[in-house]
Amino acid sequence: MGHVGRTGALAAAVGIGVVITTTPCVASAKPPDTGSAANVSVSANGETRVQKGTASSTADGTGSVAIARGAYSTATATGGDHNRATAVGTGSTATAIDGSNNTATVMGDNSLAIAGGGDNNTATVFGDHSTAGAGGGDNNTATVIGDYSDAGASGLAVTAPGNNNTATVIGDHSQAFAFGPDSDFNTATVVGNYSHAFAGNPDPLTNPSGPGGDYNTATVTGNNSTATAGPGDANTTEVTGDNQSAP
Repeated sequence: MGHVGRTGALAAAVGIGVVITTTPCVASAKPPDTGSAANVSVSANGETRVQKGTASSTADGTGSVAIARGAYSTATATGGDHNRATAVGTGSTATAIDGSNNTATVMGDNSLAIAGGGDNNTATVFGDHSTAGAGGGDNNTATVIGDYSDAGASGLAVTAPGNNNTATVIGDHSQAFAFGPDSDFNTATVVGNYSHAFAGNPDPLTNPSGPGGDYNTATVTGNNSTATAGPGDANTTEVTGDNQSAP
């Protein structure tokens, strides 16, 4: 599944897939004024306060702020109060919507952070061509530090929300998903490259409505390795080393 397909599937599970599908990738054809100083947009409380170049921003609700810096970057903080979206980089998108106290942050190029479909969700990306999605419930956290990686912490939008899930990737070309319908308190962590951790639903991108569970923990420390904990409840899988898989 390509980058747009992966991010679209994740966003659909969070409940905001329409935001993803039209995001441009512009790394191969940057215009002359790609610097963040030439492309800045700042919006707050329903008003755009600063608009320069090709960056864009939208914010509504009490205390919501959207800041975009970089060519073709986009920040959106709408559909609730005290949402904050920050996108810094070329062609990146930060979206905090459909709930309150959601935070989406991107520092990198052609990356996406999505927090919404509930309250108190946080999605953060530090890297290029990466995606973090947190939502489909409350108090979910997804973090990526690396390139071409994905992290998702979510229930299945409004139909089967999940709460208090955490997904973290530190590495490149890796994925961590703490995810599933009606799934709570799952934790997926990857430290390494080309590795995968799934807590709850073992196949969240191609079968997001598949079975999940609660209190599952999947951890990978290494490269080209996979840990799966779920479906079901209270499963723990830890993989340490390269080219390993469990269970």
